[in-house]
Parts: sequence; structure tokens; C-alpha cells
Amino acid sequence: MAHTTNRTGAETRGSEARRRSATEQHERAVNAINALFDRLDDLAAARQRLSEFASRAADGDPLRDADGLLQVAAQLAGAVDGVRAAALAAAEHRSRNELAADVGTRAASLFPRSAGPTRPSNETLSAAATTQRPTGQPSIGSVEGGEPVARAER
Repeated sequence: MAHTTNRTGAETRGSEARRRSATEQHERAVNAINALFDRLDDLAAARQRLSEFASRAADGDPLRDADGLLQVAAQLAGAVDGVRAAALAAAEHRSRNELAADVGTRAASLFPRSAGPTRPSNETLSAAATTQRPTGQPSIGSVEGGEPVARAER
């Protein structure tokens, strides 16, 4: 005599819960990977702005030109940070090597191993500028003839 197994309500609910969980996990993975590609679009736009800035004629005011360049560079740095943050989120769902290949770079470039920031932040620079030095220690003073002049602090 053949014996058939009927699924109980609890088994069906468990199966539905596993299916729903797997679907939600898949959606999170797709969203994370899509966010990576959105950040790559932001990076491409920032690179384009830098290229446009570099190709236009200088307006004659070196400080204004430098300020403009710093603004564009900050946008580019933010875009790079955004790509790397999105890549880290996407790496929870896909291997780092696959993600790097998808975006056309090496995993070491997309996921740098440095323990700290790759460049000093504005907060770090501000803190360094306001740090007190012991009396008599040289600090960078005014610039004369294009060269920094060391001066002793009192």
C-alpha cells in the first residue's frame, strides 16, 4: 500500500518563510550591486568635471583656480569613497574579485587594505594645523619666494 505524505500547515508556513527569506536576501544583493553601479556613474561624472576643469583656460587668478580645482577634487574623492563603500556592501553578496572584474578594475584598487584613510581628511588637516608645538620648535611660516620659511614659535 502506497503511503502519501500530506504537508501540514506548519510545514507549508516554514517553506513559505524560507522562500520569502531567500527572496529578500536576493533583493538585498541586487540592490547592493545596483548601488555600486550607481556610484560608478557618480565617479564617471566627477572625472568628467575634473577633465572639463583642466581643459578650460585659467581665469588668471591662481587662488580662484586652485579653489575650483580643490572643489572638483573633493567631489572626485567623495565619488571614489562612495564606490568603495558600495563595493563593500556588495561584497556581502558577491566575491570581491567578481565585483572588481564587473567594474573593470583590480580587487586591490576597489578594496584597498590600508588601515587608515588613503588621504588626510579635512578634520585631520585642521587638527594638525591647530596642534601646539613645544616652545622653540620650528613650524612652517610664511612663504617667501615660493619656499616655506621655518620660524621658531615663542
